Amino acid sequence: MRIGTTGQDAESSLLDNAQYFYKLGYLQDGLKKEGYTVELKGFAQAEPAVNEAFAANEIDVAVYAEFPLITAVSNGFDLKCFALSTSQLNFGLLARKVSGIKSISDLEGKNVVVTLGTIS
Repeated sequence: MRIGTTGQDAESSLLDNAQYFYKLGYLQDGLKKEGYTVELKGFAQAEPAVNEAFAANEIDVAVYAEFPLITAVSNGFDLKCFALSTSQLNFGLLARKVSGIKSISDLEGKNVVVTLGTIS
C-alpha cells in the first residue's frame, strides 16, 4: 500500500497516532496480516502534489487535508474519504462588521474567497 503524505519526510508527516504506530511497526504489521506492505511517499509540494500522485497512480491512499480532496473529486478524481483526523485545528469565518454577516446563512449570494491548496 503506497501511502502519500505531505512534507518531505513522509514518516514525520503522519498524524498523531498513525506516526506512533508506524514508528513501533504496528501499522506495517497490521497491514502485513491483510496482505499489504507499506510504502510511505512524502510530497514536499503538499496537497497539490498528492493529487498529482493520485492522477499518476503513484499512491493508493493519502493522509492530507480535506480541501484538496474536495478539489480532486470536483475535478473528476474517483477518491473516497474513509477517515478524518484532526490536531484540534480551529477554523472560523471572518467578515467585516459592516458586512452584516453574522452566520453561515448570511453568506447566500455573497462572494467568498479562499486560497486553493490549503485547508482554508
